Amino acid sequence: IRVSSKHLMLASSYFKRSLGGALTEGHTLRSEGHVKIKMDGLELDAMLLVMNMIHGRFRQLPSSVDLRTLTSIAILTDYLQCHEVVEPF
Repeated sequence: IRVSSKHLMLASSYFKRSLGGALTEGHTLRSEGHVKIKMDGLELDAMLLVMNMIHGRFRQLPSSVDLRTLTSIAILTDYLQCHEVVEPF
């Protein structure tokens, strides 16, 4: 999925460190203007929901989710360190 690095860095300590710092992803982003990041082992549905939250696409969010998806969102939120943006949901 294509997302805004600025949104990610504002919402997530994980992305702020990896995209804004001296790591390989940060260098690639600054030199090429974009970067691909593999997020293996994470649930795609949860990732899409969290990305919609980070990007303010609230109408794209369902009114409820099942327990499995909620658990995946919680794990992803902790991994990405984006608690503040997910908290209202």
